[in-house]
Amino acid sequence: MPYHMTEQAISYRKAVEKIGLLAKLGEFQVEIAGAAPLGLSVAHSDIDVLCFSSSPEPLERAIWHEFGQEKNFSLRRWAAGEKAIIATFTAHGWTFQIYGSNVPVREQIGWKLYQAEIRLLALGGQHFKSEVMRLRSSGMKTIPAMMRVLGRDGDPYAALIATGNVSDERLKADM
Repeated sequence: MPYHMTEQAISYRKAVEKIGLLAKLGEFQVEIAGAAPLGLSVAHSDIDVLCFSSSPEPLERAIWHEFGQEKNFSLRRWAAGEKAIIATFTAHGWTFQIYGSNVPVREQIGWKLYQAEIRLLALGGQHFKSEVMRLRSSGMKTIPAMMRVLGRDGDPYAALIATGNVSDERLKADM
């Protein structure tokens, strides 16, 4: 369970349960990541779903079969590289974004970013979270907001990954 649970985070859990996401895609190492489980959702937040499939076809078929009838459904596959699948749809008041890759979930960049976000929230406490939410409420995405609060310039995603090489003490001092 994430370090903070908000009413909106509880709402995301209900949406995940109602569509049966974990049961329907469970064989694909499903993990939920992003703003919702972190308790950092705003009105336009989505539910990020990370999946693994050594070959894209089984996951693609499962997504089409299980969620193809959902509102605003779309599914795309990258033609090069890891041939990742990205599916989006709307259900129970949330937009779901499913990302499937031939890279195990715990090795995907999305999972590494999510773990870094968890660490920052745990270190920064309520003050850090409040500052991030203030920026999120003005339209900023989660990771750029976190990096702005930390005073990091440049590519916010690279900066977040780089925090893995920074001590807890140094990060706390920057908060």
